[in-house]
Amino acid sequence: MGESSISIDGTEIAAASMDGVGIISGSKYAAVNDALAEIHRFDTTQDLVGQPWNTLYSPEDGEGTAGKFLTRAREDGQWRGRAFGLRRNGDGIPVELSMRTTDDGVICVVRDVNEKISRERKLERYETILKTVDDGIYVLDENLKIETANGRFFEMLSQFGISREEARDSYAHKLLPREEDRTALKESIDEAINNEPHTGSFEISAEMPTGETIVCESRFRLYPEPLGEYRGCIGILRDITERKKRESELRNTQRFNEELVENAPFSMVRIDEEFQITYVNPRTEEVTGLPDGKESEALGVDIRELPSVAETGESHVFTPLKDGETIEFEFPFESLYGRKVYFTGRGVPLMSGQEFAGAVLMAVDISERRQQEKDLERQRDELDTLNQINELLLAVARDLFESPMQEDIEQTVCGRLAASDLYQFALIGKPEEDGNQLVCDTVAGADDDYVESITVMTNETENGQGPAGRAFRTGAVQVSQDVQADPTFEPWREAATARDIRSVAAVPLVYDGTTYGVLAVYTSRPLAFSQREQRGFEMLGEATGYAINADRTRQLLFAEKVTELKFRVDDSSEFVSDASHRLGCSLSLEGYISTDDESWLMYFSVPEADADRFVDLARSDPAVESVRAVRRDSGKMVALTTSSSLLDEIVAFGGRITSGSIDAGHWTFVVEVPQSTSIAEFVKQMRSVYPGADLLAKRDGEQPAERSRWLSEEATVNFTERQRQALEAAYLAGYFEWPRENSAEDVADLLEISRPTLQAHLRKAEDKLLRVFLEEGSEIGERPGG
Repeated sequence: MGESSISIDGTEIAAASMDGVGIISGSKYAAVNDALAEIHRFDTTQDLVGQPWNTLYSPEDGEGTAGKFLTRAREDGQWRGRAFGLRRNGDGIPVELSMRTTDDGVICVVRDVNEKISRERKLERYETILKTVDDGIYVLDENLKIETANGRFFEMLSQFGISREEARDSYAHKLLPREEDRTALKESIDEAINNEPHTGSFEISAEMPTGETIVCESRFRLYPEPLGEYRGCIGILRDITERKKRESELRNTQRFNEELVENAPFSMVRIDEEFQITYVNPRTEEVTGLPDGKESEALGVDIRELPSVAETGESHVFTPLKDGETIEFEFPFESLYGRKVYFTGRGVPLMSGQEFAGAVLMAVDISERRQQEKDLERQRDELDTLNQINELLLAVARDLFESPMQEDIEQTVCGRLAASDLYQFALIGKPEEDGNQLVCDTVAGADDDYVESITVMTNETENGQGPAGRAFRTGAVQVSQDVQADPTFEPWREAATARDIRSVAAVPLVYDGTTYGVLAVYTSRPLAFSQREQRGFEMLGEATGYAINADRTRQLLFAEKVTELKFRVDDSSEFVSDASHRLGCSLSLEGYISTDDESWLMYFSVPEADADRFVDLARSDPAVESVRAVRRDSGKMVALTTSSSLLDEIVAFGGRITSGSIDAGHWTFVVEVPQSTSIAEFVKQMRSVYPGADLLAKRDGEQPAERSRWLSEEATVNFTERQRQALEAAYLAGYFEWPRENSAEDVADLLEISRPTLQAHLRKAEDKLLRVFLEEGSEIGERPGG
């Protein structure tokens, strides 16, 4: 075959070819492309140009030289076959030569057979992958027409109701059933065209007849022309239904965990590997007092360096977390916002392999429980103390009634209190006769310097504002729970503090409205006097006051010498004074009996002409509880129950009225008191109630001779209060007269008790009287059978 007459630009062909191309002029390469230089391992094309052609190649069978291939190509116009190529380093490689004769020379195309075989094998593998891969693979042209796709792609489309026949050579966007899916595809393609790295993705979904929703994801890459024009894309279609389910489950789990942490009733704190706080849940913010809308200042702080943690000395409890150990902790904590809480909790380490990656701390605010425990402990201590106090007060009360004299009573009370472990010392102060000062009368446990250094007033001056002054004025227990902080205790603070006194209680010694003095009790315990303890002291004060009153009454009853005081009172506001004034009559006090409700049952002789009007006035007066005409004599005896400040004061001082009358509203009465009574104090007390009271006369004398020896101190009749009341009421009502002037029913009505109860009290009282009289009488001797 002769030489071809076609003329070409060999250099242009060589540059555009993907294979090795060279132009042979004579027996040498006149021009080569980069691919040919690469095949022969020349650094540049210029290194290969000029090389003798037949030295670069040899026949595959080894016979002759490669020059024969060039000769045949020139003779036949072309030649194609295999040969061995020689690389610059001397290695041989199998090549495929394809030569064609032109007017400009011989064009030789050289292809590396090894690379071709490799490409063929890769292509075979790709084809195998495309057939067996579980994803759909497709190729779209620039108009979104499906050029080719694997079988899995068509299978997946069938799930959306698209058959293989419909899909083949169809436009992808027209196959999608939902408008939003078509829009998503176009938008993804446009996004990939306009932005590097020219990739994109979109999802399509469809609901199956079973109700299940299938979701597929498509990921693609554009393959542009060399000049950048879009000429289609290749993509993968993957069924992500299960992945979507797992993602949904993970999202739900994550949401649940987040809600659990956010709404947990306990505190949760996350720390990183440096122990710095990275998260606190709302409960932590709440218990630490974080203001609304403010970010916690603890974030980013090493939890061990928080002031409240460092101050507790418990920072070390977090160290084992670094070694993967779970920790437990319990300590008080004051937040950066001033909230005090008590935490107990656990810390769980988070490990990344063997490396510490942080921890989660879970804590419960047990402040309320701790406070309850403290309260219970305090209550137990308080109860133990109260039991000791009660035992002490009971012992004092028992001793009280074994001490017949007022001095013994007061010394017993102070001595027993001062001797206990609960109190430092005790003293009793009494008002001075002609002043406003409480004078220390009895003391136990206190040194003389303290007693002499204090001044306590009964009025409202500075020295009367302390517990003792207030107790005297109010008649109620008063305390200073902390003398170091109590401003009302300022006048005595220095002296008390020097003796380690922290609390003081002042107890009025009261009976029937009269305050005989104030018992002051000192202790080194702060906040020592609880409400229950104060109530116990209140009862002790009442018992002591009662004992003092009983002693004064006993002194009057058995005193050999008494003092008679005659008074006139013009300004009494009591009912009997007002009634006498309104009626213009005279009333004579025949007797009186104290009742259980702090009232008095009083017996008055009333002129016959005025008796009915007196009774009518009494019944209409709210101050009179009851009134009854009980006896006729020269006039009429009227019994009425009412209050009487006059009798309250006289009896409180151990005195009794031996005679009394009211004439047109003016009281005149004689009071008998023991000679040991302070007359000045008695008169002062009378005038505190009746400022216009006049002392008309004072006479010292002996007990009347008619008081028989069986009523002497050596032979007392131990009546109960009810027995005494019943006996006196019956006597004054004429129950023992013959004939009886009032029946047992009438007397019982006066005392507001039943008739059987009255008769029971009378029988027991009569028995006690007769025992004393008959057993002591020299003529009669002992009772029969006694």
